[in-house]
Amino acid sequence: MLPGLASSVASSKAKEKSEKAAASSKAASEAAAASASSKAESESEAAASSSSKAESESIASAKASSKAESKSESRAKAVAGAEKSAALSTAEDYANDMHMSKQAVYEQLVSDAGEGFTAEAAQYAVDHLTDVNWNDNALQTAKDYQDEMPMSQSELLDQLTSSAGEQFTQSQAQYALNHLYD
Repeated sequence: MLPGLASSVASSKAKEKSEKAAASSKAASEAAAASASSKAESESEAAASSSSKAESESIASAKASSKAESKSESRAKAVAGAEKSAALSTAEDYANDMHMSKQAVYEQLVSDAGEGFTAEAAQYAVDHLTDVNWNDNALQTAKDYQDEMPMSQSELLDQLTSSAGEQFTQSQAQYALNHLYD
């Protein structure tokens, strides 16, 4: 063979080999990429499945927690209801038997030296004293004062309305004074 032709054939074969190698390398790269993509998809699906499972567990846990809170709230409401009922019963005794003012009943209910009810239970109780005539309570209290230690109308008015005294409203105390000798 001629030296130029041999060189050309060798060059052509080398070029062919190079192209085959490049094609083979490209195919291997594509296969590796496809494999990596498939692996990534599998991992993504596994993560999604794991996430879904975690989400389901989280929902179940939240439901259980909510159910427990619901039971706890029910117990708390029952206790609060019982306390309100007891406060109302005690308030009725103070208002009907001792002829106390609404404010004095409330303070007696919440006082640590008194009954020690919560402010909420005491407020409920005084708000639900439906059969109490506060004017009559003021009148009865005024009569009791007059029987035990006679006072002037001014002194009696002060005693009935004072925050350190009976704590009736001004109009309730005035009603008592207006009807004291009826």
